[in-house]
Amino acid sequence: FRVGDQLTFSVAVSKDPGPRRSVASAIVSITESGISSVILSVVGTPTPKINSDNRLVLEATVSPSTPSLACPATQQWSLQSGDLDLAKLSVRSTSLSSPFLVINSFAMTPGQEYVFSLQGACPFENVSSSAIKIIVNRPPLGGVFKVTPRVGFALETTFRLHCRNWVDDPADLPLNYRYSIEENGAVTPLSGKSLQNVFE
Repeated sequence: FRVGDQLTFSVAVSKDPGPRRSVASAIVSITESGISSVILSVVGTPTPKINSDNRLVLEATVSPSTPSLACPATQQWSLQSGDLDLAKLSVRSTSLSSPFLVINSFAMTPGQEYVFSLQGACPFENVSSSAIKIIVNRPPLGGVFKVTPRVGFALETTFRLHCRNWVDDPADLPLNYRYSIEENGAVTPLSGKSLQNVFE
């Protein structure tokens, strides 16, 4: 059928012995299918950048082309770019046909970018798709940590702890430093989180 066609469907209902017969008809107009809209968002964070030790929660909203219509949508998640295998249940904790996609903690690699995609449609509408890029934060790198002097005496020597040349993405600056000491397997904090790269 073509867009613009008008079809008349009829049915004749009879009962023997006759003549008992009824006829009913319905007119159907062929119109162009609408295209559902798909919007993807990250739940719980305002930016598409997360730490690898956090789980990632994506939400898909599939809407009909006519807002007044109900939309029991069908959807399917996929991965366009990245080193994940969404077929593995160890990677995710939701179905790939769910409106939510939950990627488990530590499943993604720090410093990597991932592009997730979803195809979805409302009943009797054409499929639409959308994609979202997720950046996994990496820890600061490339720096040097130095303690001077290397040898000292209990209750006499003042040790100087110095961090330099540590770098990170500009959006993640400034860096924070937290100093501690380990003795016989026990870790004792020397400071709280601080912007100071030197501790004495």
